[in-house]
Amino acid sequence: MAGMNFIYNTFLRRTSTFALTIIGGVFVFERVFDQGADYLWEYLNRGVSNVANLEGLELDIVDSLLFCLLNNILNRKGKA
Repeated sequence: MAGMNFIYNTFLRRTSTFALTIIGGVFVFERVFDQGADYLWEYLNRGVSNVANLEGLELDIVDSLLFCLLNNILNRKGKA
C-alpha cells in the first residue's frame, strides 16, 4: 500500500504531472512496441529477405526512373 501512495503522490496527484506521466508512458510504450515488432519481424523472416539488397534495389529503381525521365526530356528537346 505504501508503494501505491508513493505513485499517487509522485505522479498522479497534480494534473500536470499526471499528463506528463501519460505522455512519457506513451512514448516509452511506442518505442518498446516498435522495437519488439521489428525484432519479431526479423526473427520470423530470417533467411528470407536481405534488407541491404532491398535498399540497393530501391536505389537502382529510382536511378533507372530518373535516367528514363531525363532521357525522354533530352529527346524531346532535340526533336522540337
